[in-house]
Amino acid sequence: YAANQVQARKELDLTDSTLVMSPKGDIDVIMVTLLYFTKASLLLLPLFIHSWLWEKYYPLGELMRPG
Repeated sequence: YAANQVQARKELDLTDSTLVMSPKGDIDVIMVTLLYFTKASLLLLPLFIHSWLWEKYYPLGELMRPG
């Protein structure tokens, strides 16, 4: 049983290293990166919307006008 586990682990290591070398590994990295960027932009989106609404309803010109 233990020998079987070692053999399976060796095979796993092999597939892992080939996955890293193959283009599919690069695609996975790109997908993960895109996922992180999407998450980041979703977090930043409310900030952008808020500042855009602020600009829309409280224009900077109004704030800077004396009086």
